[in-house]
Amino acid sequence: MKLELSLGKAISRVLLAILTVSTWSCSQDLGQRSERLVQQLGVPQMQAMKRVVAFEELKGMGKQATPALLEGLKSDNIDIRFQCARLLGIVQDPVSKPALRELLQHDAFLMVQLAAASALGSMGDGSGYELATSALEADDEYERENAVIALGDIGDKRATPVLLKALRDPRMHDAEAALALGKIGDETAVEALIQVVKQGNWMAREYAAKALGMIGDERALTALKGALRDEEDSVREAASDAIRRIEDKQD
Repeated sequence: MKLELSLGKAISRVLLAILTVSTWSCSQDLGQRSERLVQQLGVPQMQAMKRVVAFEELKGMGKQATPALLEGLKSDNIDIRFQCARLLGIVQDPVSKPALRELLQHDAFLMVQLAAASALGSMGDGSGYELATSALEADDEYERENAVIALGDIGDKRATPVLLKALRDPRMHDAEAALALGKIGDETAVEALIQVVKQGNWMAREYAAKALGMIGDERALTALKGALRDEEDSVREAASDAIRRIEDKQD
Protein backbone atom coordinates (compact mmCIF):
# COMPACT_ATOMS: atom_id res chain seq x y z
CA MET A 1 0.00 0.00 0.00
CA LYS A 2 2.78 2.45 0.95
CA LEU A 3 4.56 1.61 -2.31
CA GLU A 4 1.38 2.34 -4.30
CA LEU A 5 0.91 5.68 -2.52
CA SER A 6 4.55 6.62 -3.11
CA LEU A 7 4.26 5.65 -6.77
CA GLY A 8 1.04 7.66 -7.10
CA LYS A 9 2.69 10.74 -5.61
CA ALA A 10 5.69 10.35 -7.91
CA ILE A 11 3.46 10.08 -10.99
CA SER A 12 1.49 13.15 -9.87
CA ARG A 13 4.70 15.14 -9.45
CA VAL A 14 5.92 14.11 -12.91
CA LEU A 15 2.59 15.04 -14.50
CA LEU A 16 2.61 18.41 -12.72
CA ALA A 17 6.17 19.06 -13.91
CA ILE A 18 5.20 18.18 -17.51
CA LEU A 19 2.14 20.45 -17.31
CA THR A 20 4.22 23.31 -15.90
CA VAL A 21 6.86 22.99 -18.64
CA SER A 22 4.16 22.70 -21.30
CA THR A 23 2.35 25.80 -20.03
CA TRP A 24 5.61 27.75 -19.88
CA SER A 25 6.53 26.59 -23.39
CA CYS A 26 3.11 27.61 -24.78
CA SER A 27 3.38 30.97 -23.04
CA GLN A 28 6.89 31.48 -24.42
CA ASP A 29 5.74 30.50 -27.94
CA LEU A 30 2.78 32.87 -27.70
CA GLY A 31 5.04 35.70 -26.58
CA GLN A 32 7.44 35.13 -29.46
CA ARG A 33 4.57 34.84 -31.91
CA SER A 34 2.99 38.10 -30.74
CA GLU A 35 6.35 39.90 -31.02
CA ARG A 36 6.72 38.72 -34.63
CA LEU A 37 3.18 39.80 -35.44
CA VAL A 38 3.79 43.27 -34.00
CA GLN A 39 6.71 43.68 -36.42
CA GLN A 40 4.43 42.70 -39.30
CA LEU A 41 2.21 45.68 -38.48
CA GLY A 42 4.95 47.86 -39.95
CA VAL A 43 5.51 46.10 -43.28
CA PRO A 44 5.26 48.24 -46.46
CA GLN A 45 1.84 49.12 -47.85
CA MET A 46 2.36 46.73 -50.75
CA GLN A 47 2.10 43.94 -48.16
CA ALA A 48 -1.10 45.33 -46.66
CA MET A 49 -2.74 41.91 -46.35
CA LYS A 50 0.07 40.77 -44.05
CA ARG A 51 -0.71 43.76 -41.83
CA VAL A 52 -4.39 42.89 -41.73
CA VAL A 53 -3.71 39.25 -40.83
CA ALA A 54 -1.27 40.27 -38.08
CA PHE A 55 -3.74 42.81 -36.68
CA GLU A 56 -6.56 40.27 -36.53
CA GLU A 57 -4.39 37.59 -34.93
CA LEU A 58 -3.13 39.98 -32.26
CA LYS A 59 -6.69 41.09 -31.59
CA GLY A 60 -7.68 37.46 -31.11
CA MET A 61 -4.94 36.99 -28.51
CA GLY A 62 -6.60 39.54 -26.24
CA LYS A 63 -4.66 40.56 -23.14
CA GLN A 64 -2.03 37.92 -23.83
CA ALA A 65 -0.75 40.24 -26.57
CA THR A 66 -0.39 43.21 -24.20
CA PRO A 67 3.37 42.84 -23.48
CA ALA A 68 4.24 42.74 -27.19
CA LEU A 69 1.90 45.64 -27.95
CA LEU A 70 3.42 47.76 -25.19
CA GLU A 71 6.85 47.09 -26.66
CA GLY A 72 5.45 48.07 -30.04
CA LEU A 73 4.59 51.52 -28.68
CA LYS A 74 8.34 52.13 -28.37
CA SER A 75 9.06 51.26 -32.02
CA ASP A 76 10.70 53.76 -34.37
CA ASN A 77 8.10 52.70 -36.96
CA ILE A 78 5.09 55.05 -36.87
CA ASP A 79 2.78 52.38 -38.31
CA ILE A 80 3.68 49.92 -35.56
CA ARG A 81 3.06 52.53 -32.85
CA PHE A 82 -0.26 53.53 -34.42
CA GLN A 83 -1.56 49.98 -34.84
CA CYS A 84 -0.37 48.87 -31.38
CA ALA A 85 -2.22 51.80 -29.81
CA ARG A 86 -5.36 50.84 -31.74
CA LEU A 87 -5.08 47.23 -30.61
CA LEU A 88 -4.57 48.21 -26.98
CA GLY A 89 -7.86 50.09 -27.23
CA ILE A 90 -9.53 46.88 -28.39
CA VAL A 91 -7.80 44.67 -25.82
CA GLN A 92 -8.59 47.18 -23.03
CA ASP A 93 -5.96 45.98 -20.59
CA PRO A 94 -5.73 48.64 -17.83
CA VAL A 95 -1.98 48.06 -17.44
CA SER A 96 -1.49 49.79 -20.80
CA LYS A 97 -2.87 53.15 -19.64
CA PRO A 98 0.41 54.72 -18.46
CA ALA A 99 2.19 53.88 -21.72
CA LEU A 100 -0.75 55.19 -23.77
CA ARG A 101 -0.78 58.45 -21.78
CA GLU A 102 2.93 58.82 -22.49
CA LEU A 103 2.24 58.29 -26.20
CA LEU A 104 -0.63 60.78 -26.11
CA GLN A 105 1.53 63.47 -24.56
CA HIS A 106 4.85 62.99 -26.29
CA ASP A 107 4.60 61.20 -29.65
CA ALA A 108 5.75 63.34 -32.56
CA PHE A 109 2.92 62.23 -34.86
CA LEU A 110 -0.68 63.37 -34.43
CA MET A 111 -2.12 60.14 -35.85
CA VAL A 112 -0.35 58.12 -33.16
CA GLN A 113 -1.50 60.56 -30.46
CA LEU A 114 -5.09 60.22 -31.69
CA ALA A 115 -4.85 56.42 -31.64
CA ALA A 116 -3.69 56.68 -28.03
CA ALA A 117 -6.58 59.05 -27.25
CA SER A 118 -9.04 56.53 -28.74
CA ALA A 119 -7.54 53.64 -26.81
CA LEU A 120 -7.65 55.54 -23.53
CA GLY A 121 -11.18 56.71 -24.25
CA SER A 122 -12.34 53.13 -24.75
CA MET A 123 -11.06 52.44 -21.22
CA GLY A 124 -12.88 55.40 -19.67
CA ASP A 125 -9.97 57.84 -19.74
CA GLY A 126 -10.88 61.10 -21.47
CA SER A 127 -7.47 62.74 -21.26
CA GLY A 128 -7.25 62.94 -25.06
CA TYR A 129 -10.40 65.05 -25.42
CA GLU A 130 -8.71 68.42 -25.98
CA LEU A 131 -6.23 67.00 -28.48
CA ALA A 132 -8.97 65.25 -30.45
CA THR A 133 -11.15 68.37 -30.52
CA SER A 134 -8.33 70.55 -31.82
CA ALA A 135 -7.38 67.91 -34.42
CA LEU A 136 -10.77 68.36 -36.10
CA GLU A 137 -9.18 71.42 -37.73
CA ALA A 138 -6.14 69.51 -39.04
CA ASP A 139 -5.23 69.88 -42.71
CA ASP A 140 -4.90 66.13 -43.23
CA GLU A 141 -8.21 64.33 -43.83
CA TYR A 142 -7.05 61.14 -42.08
CA GLU A 143 -6.09 63.11 -38.99
CA ARG A 144 -9.54 64.74 -38.99
CA GLU A 145 -11.20 61.33 -39.40
CA ASN A 146 -9.21 59.84 -36.52
CA ALA A 147 -10.04 62.86 -34.37
CA VAL A 148 -13.73 62.11 -34.92
CA ILE A 149 -13.19 58.44 -34.06
CA ALA A 150 -11.31 59.42 -30.89
CA LEU A 151 -14.11 61.71 -29.75
CA GLY A 152 -16.60 58.87 -30.17
CA ASP A 153 -14.41 56.51 -28.15
CA ILE A 154 -13.92 59.13 -25.43
CA GLY A 155 -17.69 59.53 -25.22
CA ASP A 156 -17.78 63.04 -23.75
CA LYS A 157 -21.08 64.83 -24.50
CA ARG A 158 -19.20 68.11 -24.79
CA ALA A 159 -18.17 66.86 -28.23
CA THR A 160 -21.75 66.67 -29.53
CA PRO A 161 -21.87 70.21 -31.04
CA VAL A 162 -18.57 69.84 -32.91
CA LEU A 163 -19.56 66.39 -34.17
CA LEU A 164 -22.92 67.72 -35.38
CA LYS A 165 -20.96 70.37 -37.24
CA ALA A 166 -18.69 67.67 -38.66
CA LEU A 167 -21.77 65.79 -39.83
CA ARG A 168 -22.55 68.70 -42.17
CA ASP A 169 -18.97 69.56 -43.15
CA PRO A 170 -18.00 68.22 -46.63
CA ARG A 171 -14.35 68.05 -45.48
CA MET A 172 -15.23 65.56 -42.75
CA HIS A 173 -16.04 61.85 -42.80
CA ASP A 174 -19.77 62.11 -42.09
CA ALA A 175 -20.22 58.37 -41.51
CA GLU A 176 -17.62 58.34 -38.73
CA ALA A 177 -19.15 61.49 -37.25
CA ALA A 178 -22.54 59.77 -37.17
CA LEU A 179 -21.11 56.69 -35.45
CA ALA A 180 -19.23 58.85 -32.94
CA LEU A 181 -22.49 60.58 -32.02
CA GLY A 182 -24.06 57.18 -31.46
CA LYS A 183 -21.25 56.12 -29.15
CA ILE A 184 -21.67 59.32 -27.13
CA GLY A 185 -25.40 58.65 -26.89
CA ASP A 186 -26.59 62.26 -26.70
CA GLU A 187 -30.29 62.45 -27.61
CA THR A 188 -29.85 66.00 -28.94
CA ALA A 189 -28.21 64.40 -32.01
CA VAL A 190 -31.27 62.32 -32.95
CA GLU A 191 -32.91 64.74 -35.41
CA ALA A 192 -29.66 65.36 -37.28
CA LEU A 193 -29.01 61.62 -37.53
CA ILE A 194 -32.53 61.03 -38.83
CA GLN A 195 -31.81 63.45 -41.68
CA VAL A 196 -28.62 61.54 -42.51
CA VAL A 197 -30.56 58.25 -42.62
CA LYS A 198 -32.89 59.86 -45.14
CA GLN A 199 -30.43 61.84 -47.27
CA GLY A 200 -26.81 60.82 -46.65
CA ASN A 201 -24.54 58.69 -48.80
CA TRP A 202 -24.89 54.94 -48.31
CA MET A 203 -22.17 54.62 -45.67
CA ALA A 204 -23.42 57.65 -43.76
CA ARG A 205 -26.96 56.20 -43.87
CA GLU A 206 -25.70 52.89 -42.49
CA TYR A 207 -23.67 54.47 -39.69
CA ALA A 208 -26.42 56.92 -38.78
CA ALA A 209 -28.87 54.02 -38.47
CA LYS A 210 -26.40 52.23 -36.18
CA ALA A 211 -25.98 55.42 -34.16
CA LEU A 212 -29.74 55.80 -33.71
CA GLY A 213 -29.89 52.24 -32.45
CA MET A 214 -27.17 53.01 -29.92
CA ILE A 215 -29.00 56.10 -28.67
CA GLY A 216 -32.30 54.23 -28.50
CA ASP A 217 -34.70 57.16 -28.96
CA GLU A 218 -38.13 56.14 -30.30
CA ARG A 219 -38.32 59.33 -32.40
CA ALA A 220 -36.04 57.54 -34.87
CA LEU A 221 -38.40 54.61 -35.52
CA THR A 222 -40.29 56.13 -38.46
CA ALA A 223 -37.11 56.99 -40.35
CA LEU A 224 -35.56 53.63 -39.54
CA LYS A 225 -38.62 51.75 -40.77
CA GLY A 226 -38.38 53.74 -43.98
CA ALA A 227 -34.72 52.69 -44.25
CA LEU A 228 -35.84 49.05 -44.35
CA ARG A 229 -36.59 49.77 -48.03
CA ASP A 230 -33.15 51.27 -48.70
CA GLU A 231 -31.38 50.07 -51.86
CA GLU A 232 -28.28 49.09 -49.87
CA ASP A 233 -28.27 45.79 -47.94
CA SER A 234 -25.99 47.19 -45.22
CA VAL A 235 -28.35 50.11 -44.58
CA ARG A 236 -31.36 47.81 -44.34
CA GLU A 237 -29.51 45.53 -41.91
CA ALA A 238 -28.38 48.45 -39.75
CA ALA A 239 -31.92 49.87 -39.69
CA SER A 240 -33.42 46.51 -38.74
CA ASP A 241 -30.93 46.06 -35.91
CA ALA A 242 -31.53 49.63 -34.68
CA ILE A 243 -35.30 49.13 -34.64
CA ARG A 244 -34.89 45.95 -32.62
CA ARG A 245 -32.62 47.71 -30.10
CA ILE A 246 -35.04 50.61 -29.66
CA GLU A 247 -38.07 48.36 -29.28
CA ASP A 248 -36.21 46.15 -26.80
CA LYS A 249 -35.38 49.25 -24.80
CA GLN A 250 -39.08 50.21 -24.73
CA ASP A 251 -39.99 46.79 -23.33
